[in-house]
Amino acid sequence: MTVEQAATVCTVADQAIYNWIDLAARTRRPIAEKRARVWIIDTARLLAYVERHRGGLPARVKAENRLKEFWPIWSRPQKLRRM
Repeated sequence: MTVEQAATVCTVADQAIYNWIDLAARTRRPIAEKRARVWIIDTARLLAYVERHRGGLPARVKAENRLKEFWPIWSRPQKLRRM
């Protein structure tokens, strides 16, 4: 999942996700990996982080429900744009 998608799921700003990535890495429990200047966020680790540090089980359930709502939209094949 991207930073933007994670922010949508967790109902926070993109910057909050970047902060969480940094904090999780400092505690040696990374939630994301940077590839070619793009952060790829592990969904399971993000949800575990939300439960552990950002509101407990209710916050995790809320994020999971938003993920279920948005994932069908995000997983659709993307149309190629002509230049």
